Amino acid sequence: MSRSLPKAPRAPKAPLRLDPHDVIAWSAPLWSIHAIAGAHPVAWNELRAFGPVST
Repeated sequence: MSRSLPKAPRAPKAPLRLDPHDVIAWSAPLWSIHAIAGAHPVAWNELRAFGPVST
């Protein structure tokens, strides 16, 4: 593996785009399931910085 090139480019090679099939209209409730205890607790409004984990 070459250490001279970055793992991710600083800018995309092509313009980013959003196609119509990339967005879904959703009116039902959404749930966020999170651990509040154990080795990897997460607050309800905190995004994970790692994962998935085995438990």
